[in-house]
Amino acid sequence: MDTNNTAVASMVRTLQTRNAVQQNFYFMNAQWGVPDDAKEFAAKCEREFGGRRLYPFVRRFNCTDVEACHKSVDDGFKVTVDTPHLVPAECWNNLCYRVSFAPLYSPNPNPHINEWHSHNPPPGTVSDLHPRLNHPSLVGRPDAIARFEQLHELAPYDCRITNYIVRNKYKTIQRMSKRQACIITCCLTAYLRCRQ
Repeated sequence: MDTNNTAVASMVRTLQTRNAVQQNFYFMNAQWGVPDDAKEFAAKCEREFGGRRLYPFVRRFNCTDVEACHKSVDDGFKVTVDTPHLVPAECWNNLCYRVSFAPLYSPNPNPHINEWHSHNPPPGTVSDLHPRLNHPSLVGRPDAIARFEQLHELAPYDCRITNYIVRNKYKTIQRMSKRQACIITCCLTAYLRCRQ
């Protein structure tokens, strides 16, 4: 296995670990209602995985106090500076979101997400689109509707793209009921597919 494949495999394992730990903690803390067990689980994860490069993003979801939250955000921003190419767009976003138990912590008011994600999403793809829908480098650009039409050609099945086009180009969805909006979105998706 060459170096690139090893790096990609390592990153995939890290993301799988992040998702598993994050979901288990959420289940224990919020759904099952055993916060003490959730904290113990988070402490075990910290010991087991705390040295991994992307672990600050996991810690951000497993924190239950202000100090741990601030540490996760500070460490996460360090990762975005040191290795921005390894940080998924959703992880960048999560550093800038508020937690339920503390006020918004924003030590870096400009994390340079738009500079790093200037090709948003990467050319020829619709990669990791959901978190990118919050990036001004995608939705705030002057040609955003044309860009979304290009993305629609790449992924005509993606309703988020269709919804953006309907909401911003046709501006009719705001005046419709949810049922009408759903029907028009489905019809527009079918129309745009047939047009190709």
